[in-house]
Amino acid sequence: MSTNEGDKHMFLSSPTNEPTEIYVIADAQGNGEEETRVSSIVRIIFDRDVLTVFTSPETLRDYTKAYFPEDGPVQPVAYALNPLRLMSVVSQLEDTKDLKYLVFDPSAVCDGRWSEPQIKVPAKAYLRYIAALIDGESGTFEQLAAKLDDHFAGSEGRAKLLAWIIAQEKEVIAKAAYEAGVLEEDSWSEDPYFPTGS
Repeated sequence: MSTNEGDKHMFLSSPTNEPTEIYVIADAQGNGEEETRVSSIVRIIFDRDVLTVFTSPETLRDYTKAYFPEDGPVQPVAYALNPLRLMSVVSQLEDTKDLKYLVFDPSAVCDGRWSEPQIKVPAKAYLRYIAALIDGESGTFEQLAAKLDDHFAGSEGRAKLLAWIIAQEKEVIAKAAYEAGVLEEDSWSEDPYFPTGS
């Protein structure tokens, strides 16, 4: 899996009123195209059709140290988002930059390389998840964000988000295994079978 379930559960002992934050990588230089910015000075970093998302600043820090060269063009920093703002960023990148997947808590071994195949969760799955939580709710963006902050607050709220991530990753693995099995079965039937009469 792209995440370590044990590492995820290490962060479940937070105070009950602590908001759940999700982290993405931003460029400290802030020089990017307007579509990838969440403010006038922050540029979200993503790789082609994949956005890396981290459940703690520690996992993001370990990843950036290995993935980005020290003298490279990107100066990576952690950028904290609440679940609704992440939804907004994902939706924007999907519309403007053809974002398709989220990878949660990836690990890297060297410049530009992940340590193992990572599990790509469809970006639309996250959008549907958050949209379902605010379905029928009214209010400003800030009011909806506050309601989601309450939903994801503290150890129980963080556990809900992490459980959803793990469930999505398991679903992706199961789907891949099923498709691999179907392809394997099809390989046995390349030649047509003609039954013979008795």
